[in-house]
Amino acid sequence: MIFSDENELLGLLKQRNEELAELRAQMAVLQERAQRLVENQQVLQAVLDESVDCIVVKDHRGDFLLANRVVADLYGTTPAQMVGKHDGDFSATQEQADFFRQNVLGIMAKMETDIVMETSTDDTTGEVRSYRSIKKPFIGPDGLPRILVIAHDVTDLQRAQIRVSESEQRLQYVLAATGEGVWDWDLSTGRVQHNERWYSLLGLRPEDLDGTMRDFERCLLDDEKSKIFAALDACKRGDEPYFLEHAMRCQDGRVIRVLDRGAVVERGPDGAPLRMVGSFTDISEQVRAHEAVAKALQEKETLLKEVHHRVKNNLQIISSLLAMQAENVSDAQPRSLLMQSVARVHSMALVHQQLYGAIDLSHIDFGDYAKRLVSELSASLAPDASFTVHVAQVPVTVDLAVPLGLILNELVTNALKHGRADDGALRVHVEVQRGDDRLSLTVRDDGPGLSTDVDIDRSTSLGLRLVRSLVRQIRSKLHVERTGGSAFRLEVPLGPQPNIA
Repeated sequence: MIFSDENELLGLLKQRNEELAELRAQMAVLQERAQRLVENQQVLQAVLDESVDCIVVKDHRGDFLLANRVVADLYGTTPAQMVGKHDGDFSATQEQADFFRQNVLGIMAKMETDIVMETSTDDTTGEVRSYRSIKKPFIGPDGLPRILVIAHDVTDLQRAQIRVSESEQRLQYVLAATGEGVWDWDLSTGRVQHNERWYSLLGLRPEDLDGTMRDFERCLLDDEKSKIFAALDACKRGDEPYFLEHAMRCQDGRVIRVLDRGAVVERGPDGAPLRMVGSFTDISEQVRAHEAVAKALQEKETLLKEVHHRVKNNLQIISSLLAMQAENVSDAQPRSLLMQSVARVHSMALVHQQLYGAIDLSHIDFGDYAKRLVSELSASLAPDASFTVHVAQVPVTVDLAVPLGLILNELVTNALKHGRADDGALRVHVEVQRGDDRLSLTVRDDGPGLSTDVDIDRSTSLGLRLVRSLVRQIRSKLHVERTGGSAFRLEVPLGPQPNIA
């Protein structure tokens, strides 16, 4: 280019300098914008990386344009390395990759947001995770469709739901096996829900009821309503658990007995009850069986009392026969022996007489028995005797009471025969005490004492021979004191006794 003069050249240079300055200014603006864009992208990436969800943007082919750290970690890579690639390039199985691509292409074709349940494979653990993905298509700056995917990991939630479902199923199995009718009372609304068993036990249908406590109340007997609702109120206050046996009337008019129990399972901040749940069991058969057993037991007790009564009567007949025989014997010694037999038979009859009037037909109070036997022996053998009787309440079995009664009879009879003191007074002391595992029976008199010539273990006296035999049978120990009068102390274990019949 040829310039005509110097001024023209200078003007052109000035114009070019101004254009260059403008270009430099424009470049600075573009660089600043590029820097801001990078910074914005970094901020966006940081924000995306903070999300707990998988977030990606895919192009019209289904390849990644953007991804956050969560999905990159799932695929064992970085967000930058995912750009331009697809799921099949990472840990997704071929089946998963094909599904992801076909799914997003289909959604972009319709341009409608969709929610998809899908799975993906963790690159590190190989674990298959479940996701609930929101997929929103949009048009990019190039005019081509793109899609935003936000996938929330629902694996743990699904597993928890499965566990809850399995737990509920097991509960339903248990309730079905046990025959429990379940009720669930929302105290805030008054609504009550029941399981199928509740309806079937009462012969009701859900459509026949209004879903309130009126359904329960209509099944109750009038004379039990106040008791039942008082128990429910006490449970709501927290005073005691709800646990009650009561009757319920079925749809067909039948009345069943149920064991009903429940508890408050939810309370408000102020402690007010919000929800109460419980169940009942039809125990009609158990109640009938219990009543039948109670009736049979009553009949057996009546029969057993009659047996004791007849045994007592028969022993009294034997005692009376022996007494009549004694009256016809003129010799004093045979008469005395017969009267001693009368006393022995009477001591056995007294056991059955006491059992006849007792509530517990397997035990008698030996302390009370001892007082009665001592009183009767005193009246018949030595009306002038002075007795001191100290007894504790000691229940003993019939098998133990009969031999103990015979031993007491022999020891008291012996004291009445040989226990007079030098002043002629006859004083006898009887004591029955109970230790932790044994009974102690003591009979003592104020007489001259048992002679040293008398060997208890070898005596041929019928009374002492009988005492020795009975002591062995009940596995007891007999201690004898010979000074200051005679004293016999019997130590009897209260464990199981052998059958001496």
